[in-house]
Amino acid sequence: SLAHVGERVVGPRLDGEDGYVGKPKSQSRATRTTNFLSVFKWEARKAPDVLLDAYFSEFTAEDDVALFLRCNLYHESDARAVHKRARDAARTAFRSGGSAARAWGAPRGTRVDDAVARFAPRVFVLPAVSEEGLPAMYAGADALVLPSRGEGWGRPHVEAMAMGLALVATNWSGPTEFMTEDNSYPVAVEPDLVPLPPDSHFATHMWSQPSVGHLRARMREVASDPEKASAKGARARREMATRFSPAAVARVVVGELGRIAREEAE
Repeated sequence: SLAHVGERVVGPRLDGEDGYVGKPKSQSRATRTTNFLSVFKWEARKAPDVLLDAYFSEFTAEDDVALFLRCNLYHESDARAVHKRARDAARTAFRSGGSAARAWGAPRGTRVDDAVARFAPRVFVLPAVSEEGLPAMYAGADALVLPSRGEGWGRPHVEAMAMGLALVATNWSGPTEFMTEDNSYPVAVEPDLVPLPPDSHFATHMWSQPSVGHLRARMREVASDPEKASAKGARARREMATRFSPAAVARVVVGELGRIAREEAE
């Protein structure tokens, strides 16, 4: 007969010495740019619209911040396509006359492209990174920002936490297994779930809508209090080593197999 395995969440292991992905980033921030990193496939589920709306609304060229995007469009490996999407988002934010346009403070009559070039906060698109290059990519950032509408688990989340980064991510679905206020910056979601796009393979399903306002506040927290962000990152790194090292995951798996064997023997 088939054994009832149950719904025990194990999570992936993090390879490397003591379960770390790589050497931790330096905890010394001093006075330098706050580098936000986002790693994702450009699609509705990953909510690039939420990320860029929050970033362009909260920060300006006067803020010492930068957003680095490591992502591709679906079946499109050219980084220029991502650059165009990000630039279009900045243009839209300014044209709308909303919070981004007000925050930038561009003089009345400023052309859209001039406003983006002179007043928008900085955005950089990173080229493809090999698996061996991931630790160096994470080590160059201060925080990983992923306001997705839903995750099965969140591989980039735990990779960044294992590297000692502050994590700013949606407090819903998979990441709630390991994110807390003590080790990260959970982002609230709107009260009601929202339907997936009509052209989705799972169009009858629902997912969350991350709060743009709360995402703005959480990113500002990271930029305004780097010591607190570093402390959260250090705690996240310790917790990842404790919970998801190969040895830790093996203990959980062995324990579950033992439980199943005992139940089958009864």
